[in-house]
Amino acid sequence: MNENRLQSLVRETALVGGVPPQDVEIVRSPYRVCPLGAHVDHQLGNVTGMALERALLFAFVPRADSLVRVQSRNFPAEIAFRLEHCPDHPPGDWGDYLRGAVAALRRGYGVGRGLFGIVDGYSKVGGLSSSAAVGVAYLLALERSNDLDLGPLENIELDRLIENEYIGLNNGILDQSTILLSRRDRLLHLDCRTTRSE
Repeated sequence: MNENRLQSLVRETALVGGVPPQDVEIVRSPYRVCPLGAHVDHQLGNVTGMALERALLFAFVPRADSLVRVQSRNFPAEIAFRLEHCPDHPPGDWGDYLRGAVAALRRGYGVGRGLFGIVDGYSKVGGLSSSAAVGVAYLLALERSNDLDLGPLENIELDRLIENEYIGLNNGILDQSTILLSRRDRLLHLDCRTTRSE
């Protein structure tokens, strides 16, 4: 990970959020490649994937209230809403994955505390799954902000809810599984019918 990029993001988040840098937390959500089986995960096939060193970063500060405010280094405007007023349908802007993460977590977990954050790293190269990377990053940050201790399997399902049910895409579980289950110097094999991985 580029240390200069990380420290710059922490400083910017602290400055805009009005907090000391030591209060800023970081989620690193890697991009992925899929050597075998891309686009057959939603058909419940067998796939392989690897997480990359290149990653999306989300610097955030948990809040005591329900306000969610997120800025992007890659897109204009700030997304802001209260957790209790998160729309049931995506408005169609870059904040849809953030709102989808809130909507997914509200289904089975209590989320009452919001956050302020800045996201950096939407990939300009297709095929690396930046959408799953940002969805996973938002989930992990909201979980930390609300003291939720969820494992990879729960987050794989939550990210599926973001993409399939909130955004409306016909995706499978390859992308988020690769992000959450990969190990350094290893190839992940995933059976999308049983969700068994190795």
